[in-house]
Amino acid sequence: MGYVCPSPNPNPNTDDFRILLVEDNLVDAEAVSALLKKGGWKLTSSGSVKNPTGEVKVLHVGTLSSALCALQAGGVDVVFLDLGLPDSMGIRTLDSVRGRYPDIPIVVLSGVNSYLDKDELASRGVFRVFKKK
Repeated sequence: MGYVCPSPNPNPNTDDFRILLVEDNLVDAEAVSALLKKGGWKLTSSGSVKNPTGEVKVLHVGTLSSALCALQAGGVDVVFLDLGLPDSMGIRTLDSVRGRYPDIPIVVLSGVNSYLDKDELASRGVFRVFKKK
């Protein structure tokens, strides 16, 4: 069964910090999700990091189409984006999210070196890049 788009959420709990984790590998997704929930930090659009006042919530999806659906529903504070997904690969994945949601902070997760030209990613508005091992 595929991902079902949630209804738009015009009034999300602003105390909660919501992370959209876009990762098709379940082992990687579980590891990243555990670290994010445990970390006790909040990434703001201005680039500062602080402790969240509410709970850190991680929504995990495994495809670009599911990610775009979740972003359309609203309430996401930051996207952790794998560039190698079943329905999109490489810079095209990033451009698809950035083109529709230009103001949301994006952290790139990738295990493929060819996608990791940090200057190119920075010019496309990527906040940080984490290489998966």
